[in-house]
Amino acid sequence: FEKPIKDFIRALRQTDFQLIETLLWQPDKGFFLLEYHLDRLVDSAEYFHFCLDMRDIRLALAQAVSGCKKAQRVRLLLYRDGRSVATTTACRDNRSPVERKKVIFSSRQVDEKSPYLYHKTTSRDLFTREHAIAATKGCFDVLFTNTSGQVTEGAITNIFIRKGEKLLTPPLRCGLLAGTYRRLLLEEGRAREHTLLKRDVLQAEEVFVANSVRGLVRVQVIDA
Repeated sequence: FEKPIKDFIRALRQTDFQLIETLLWQPDKGFFLLEYHLDRLVDSAEYFHFCLDMRDIRLALAQAVSGCKKAQRVRLLLYRDGRSVATTTACRDNRSPVERKKVIFSSRQVDEKSPYLYHKTTSRDLFTREHAIAATKGCFDVLFTNTSGQVTEGAITNIFIRKGEKLLTPPLRCGLLAGTYRRLLLEEGRAREHTLLKRDVLQAEEVFVANSVRGLVRVQVIDA
């Protein structure tokens, strides 16, 4: 237990980061999976010892979308002292009925022992950098593996492959974020956890990535 404790103490000392939740808001439906997002935020706040007032959080979210007429991508930041800031960006419909979005594997591995992989924070330089590189290659997202060669997640999505009628997605212990859309698919019985290797993804009949803003998106994996 010594190393996990040291990792936790190290994380607590790094105070220059914030917790993030990114939500979809629609005029006719409100916030998608709001309670899932708030559950995750509470868990992360408790883990990193952030102050959190749920009334302030809900108020910040409501004020952010006040007067909006179209769907919004809402980014919520929670600071260690409990301050919260919510900003909005109009959603763009980039879905194409013909062309599948592309994803690519990063050559960089993630350390599944890092606490930051299990919580959504602004401390995500590797993901940001690798996602930007993937974008220059025309890719929607970049996929990662851990130090054991197991597939973890994308920079902005969770990953799924189809096996029969079920979708398979890596278990959290591999080193990944508990995505809210991932939670929805698991609870509905449409997906189940299963350890995946890179070859499983490359050989899969269908590959999908998902987050709560985009939903479930079928993708083409570029082997490079």
